[in-house]
Amino acid sequence: MDNFKVILLNDYEVELRYINEEFIIEMGFENKIIENNFFSGLSDVKHLKIKVSNDALNVERMFQYLNVCYLYFGFIPKYNFKSKFDPIFRFEIIVGLINRIDIKSFSLSLSNCHSIDSDSYIFELNSMTPEYFLNILQTNTKARRLGYLKLIISLFKESNYFPINYLNKKIELASSDFSNDLDEYGVTDFGNNKGLIKLTSSGISAKPYTDLLEELNLVTRVNNTYVLTKQAKVYFAFQSNIGDLRSINSNLFFLNEIDRLFFLRQIFLSDSLYIIVLLDIIKITGQVSIKTIKEVFQLYLLDEMERLQHSSNDFSFIRKVSDIRKRIRSWLKPQVYLEHIVEPRINWLLDLNLVIQDKKSSITEYSLSIYGERFLSIISSTLEVGENREVYSRKIVNNHFFGIFDSVYHSSGYKKVSGFYEIEPMIRESFLIFKTNAPNRIAASQAIDYVSFKSYFEYRKIVEFEEVRAMLERNNDMVKMDWFRTESDGALYINKK
Repeated sequence: MDNFKVILLNDYEVELRYINEEFIIEMGFENKIIENNFFSGLSDVKHLKIKVSNDALNVERMFQYLNVCYLYFGFIPKYNFKSKFDPIFRFEIIVGLINRIDIKSFSLSLSNCHSIDSDSYIFELNSMTPEYFLNILQTNTKARRLGYLKLIISLFKESNYFPINYLNKKIELASSDFSNDLDEYGVTDFGNNKGLIKLTSSGISAKPYTDLLEELNLVTRVNNTYVLTKQAKVYFAFQSNIGDLRSINSNLFFLNEIDRLFFLRQIFLSDSLYIIVLLDIIKITGQVSIKTIKEVFQLYLLDEMERLQHSSNDFSFIRKVSDIRKRIRSWLKPQVYLEHIVEPRINWLLDLNLVIQDKKSSITEYSLSIYGERFLSIISSTLEVGENREVYSRKIVNNHFFGIFDSVYHSSGYKKVSGFYEIEPMIRESFLIFKTNAPNRIAASQAIDYVSFKSYFEYRKIVEFEEVRAMLERNNDMVKMDWFRTESDGALYINKK
């Protein structure tokens, strides 16, 4: 243990300092300490705390420390971020009573953790303020395949609206054309055949998917009918250019680039808490079965929400989080309840190529793909400055999502749009595509999304939502915009000449 400096705090407590001060291990013992006998074999530890210095902490090392703890203790310990103004320590892991731990081996494993240089997308938090809201999708275990969502949205080529009871039956009939696609997807290494929509007399098999589309704010109810929302119509416009899904020589359940970007963005906006918790658990455990995920999910979720409470000064947000934590603690049968949380999301992450699966043994295990590693690393960079990820989810999407997506899936370094002159033709197109009954007026968010999507997928240039909005807010001869901050949307008008 030459790399450690031992400090006896008292007869029952000791502090180990890694020699370059990267971290400190504080330990308390049941019995009096006799010199360094706790290094000689297995020891009973009453409490253990690991403090990581500001200089040593980055996201990758944080997850490595937690992985070491998980491998040694068999559970994910509590951890938290101290005040961003703490001059020495930013991050600490808190472990309770541990029976029979090899402290020498454990300490050396921690010292072997190291930072990994990353060329991932980097964003500054200085220009963004947290938004204290918390969205959680209510999901059904059967709604597992994102491919069905693109099928349902494509049905609106036939009509702008569908009666609620009729749409589910229509979905089931349309889905029957793709049952072979699901079987083929299921035998691949990166997919499975879960989430099948069957033909029923009532449409009940399709209902979990229409409910999910509602939760994702992609369809809404108007006069007892379903219609596409503003966000869905942007995706629909690009999907319509591809052609009829039945005539495309590809499998419905393999998502293309537009599918991945659109659904990842919408899921992260609508469900950042559960998605982050699930990605964290997979990262920390390394490779994990759904059974094990369920065993640790509830406690890790409660700890993550506690960190959210401690990071906020917004009392209404703190109260809301506290109420949700009480409900989660009161789950009578967590394993049953979690089937409706874990199974859908792990399958969405599979469809998005953020998670990979090992089906070689009788129990399927999951780990992060290289894309999942990149995505988690980027969105977790807020932690390096002591800020929670969930409260920045909307700002990350509006300010950085196309850059993040490109870094995650391509690392291509697309160029940025230079100015309004490059987006002007796309703005004009959006007035034709999303025209309303009001002459020369469309929803600003639709025009902005359309520009961002088209610029990225057709011109290979990145322009984020907030960048387009800023261009439209400046005086120009073409359009005028009224922006309503409370609605996060506005109206866009063509200037009359």
